Amino acid sequence: MQLLYDMLPIFVFFIVYKIAGIYAATTAAIIISILQVAYYRWRHKKFEKMQVITLAMIVVLGGLTLILHKPIFIKWKVSVINWIFGLVFLGSHFIGKKPLIRL
Repeated sequence: MQLLYDMLPIFVFFIVYKIAGIYAATTAAIIISILQVAYYRWRHKKFEKMQVITLAMIVVLGGLTLILHKPIFIKWKVSVINWIFGLVFLGSHFIGKKPLIRL
């Protein structure tokens, strides 16, 4: 069930994209992500790091997409997040006693 909850902004993005286009879909993804993180915070009294990172990326890259009217920025989101996590996993190999993947 958590997987469906985490994928909600993506589902909303693609549904709205098919109906109204990239800019409306980007706006919907930003709004649903903010609501999702706020609901999680209200319900569990804490933030989940993955949700906060994803929210930051959606707001920054989605905001650039909306402000500059260039859809390339929202398309970068997946690549940027994967690069960040790859660098974190690689960096954890050299920092600390155990790599992050083992923890």
